[in-house]
Amino acid sequence: MTNPFDLDYIMAASAAFGPFAWAFLILQAAGVGAGLYLVFIRSDQNTVRKTLLDRLGLMLISVGGIGILLGVLRANAVAVFDQRYWFYLLLLVELALVGYVVYYARTIYPQRFAEKPPSRTGGSSRRSVISTPVSKKKSSTNGLEHPPGPSVTSSSSRREARQRRKRKQR
Repeated sequence: MTNPFDLDYIMAASAAFGPFAWAFLILQAAGVGAGLYLVFIRSDQNTVRKTLLDRLGLMLISVGGIGILLGVLRANAVAVFDQRYWFYLLLLVELALVGYVVYYARTIYPQRFAEKPPSRTGGSSRRSVISTPVSKKKSSTNGLEHPPGPSVTSSSSRREARQRRKRKQR
């Protein structure tokens, strides 16, 4: 087997696939599959993580698709694309992409994740309740307290209404 990093080997035109070309093509197909999974199948409640995974999936689909296209063009012996250096150039692009993803995951993603708190599931559309305290007045005739009236609320949820009923029952 020849040295895959020899300049004569890289510049030689060959439509036949060697073991490195097959491994590269399989990795491109796996990248497209992973990208399709991230974009179309995987769902996430956190919006920051969801946008990150969508972008990563789109990058994997596009770079893997270009790799598969280069493999098909090389297998069909298209004159310009049957040289081995196309796979090496795409490999360099993919290594740069991996480097950027690692940089993003270690520096930028934690900052964005800290800025935006995780979204609540199930109750994110509920409005907060503003209630005014009811003052307890003493009766001037017998010194007993009057039971408080219903609290004034601007809006309430079913949960808070159940909590008020439980408090009244105690």
